[in-house]
Amino acid sequence: MAHSEQWARRLLREMKNPRELLRRRRYWTPVFLRIYLDHVEEIRFRDPREGLKLAKFAPQLALLMPEATGGAGRREHRENLVRAHAVLGSAYRVAGDMATSESEYGLARKIADAEAISPILRADLSKNLATLRACQKRFAEALDLVDAVEAAYRQAGDGRRLAEAHAVRGYILNESGRFSAAIPCHGKALTLALELQRMKPSDPADVAALARVVEAARANMAYALSETPSLHSLQARGVYGVAEEALSLIGVAYRELRGRRNSLTRHLLQWLEGKIYLRMSRPDRAEKRLTVARRGFARLEMPWETALVSLDLAALYRPAGRWKELEDLAADTFGRFRELCADFEAIGALSLWVDAVQARRGVQAAITAARETVEARKARP
Repeated sequence: MAHSEQWARRLLREMKNPRELLRRRRYWTPVFLRIYLDHVEEIRFRDPREGLKLAKFAPQLALLMPEATGGAGRREHRENLVRAHAVLGSAYRVAGDMATSESEYGLARKIADAEAISPILRADLSKNLATLRACQKRFAEALDLVDAVEAAYRQAGDGRRLAEAHAVRGYILNESGRFSAAIPCHGKALTLALELQRMKPSDPADVAALARVVEAARANMAYALSETPSLHSLQARGVYGVAEEALSLIGVAYRELRGRRNSLTRHLLQWLEGKIYLRMSRPDRAEKRLTVARRGFARLEMPWETALVSLDLAALYRPAGRWKELEDLAADTFGRFRELCADFEAIGALSLWVDAVQARRGVQAAITAARETVEARKARP
């Protein structure tokens, strides 16, 4: 019996508990798996915690798919496994678990290298891997991957995926600090995605993917603008002019979110606004945005982002002499970075904490507290 996508979406809506996926045969169809993986990608973009919870079932569900006879059936089965592991790898990456993300991508690549999978799926896997490499600060490798990805999408004439690849390139350049080079990439991603949206694609997966590209490109372009003191037509307007340009773009992005108050993108925009107001010497506005962003990241259980926003808040507290607040914030931030094994950042947070303790309780108290903290760190396995 052939199942329709409408049937699969209805089944997904009626599902009460993801564990049903592994117990009921009605879910074990390729069409449902495709709809489920699309759904996980969308949820992951909005709420990394929920996305990871759902993504954990993807590889097991792919394994339960009955394998059709012949070479085509084997290929479809292997492609399902590749995509399932890649989706789970992306979910772990966004949740901040880079080691497990690398492991899942490794499984996906191992299956892909052993089978003749489609060029588009191979390019999709490389695109996701490029994002992980950017998170790992392996920027040259990330850019090499995205070069091949863009070439594959152009050859296939896949505009939606090409827009995603432009957005990934812009993200890599942002992460490497090359903001002037990133802005045209975000512009290309945004222009192409908006053009394709106007053509009103019929596939719901394309509609959702284009919306994600538009959302991400606007946020990342605003970030690149805010970090670029002068650029082409904006040259000689100074930091303030570029910051205002970024704030205007953020305003457009907020309106597009249409009330999704706990969206990951909304919290990223709040964080970005706070950083911009810091640069513009508007501490009250900066603190308000950064506090809301930090609370939002904590709700979504994103320890890395929560800790990074905390460092920006510390940049407000320290010059203002708000030592008690700085002490509490730095202690929490040090703990988060320590759990993430981010030693360099943990040392920075520890330094802030020692400064706050010294200002409140004196030099000797700061020395004793720092020694106790370091000894406790050594005792950890």
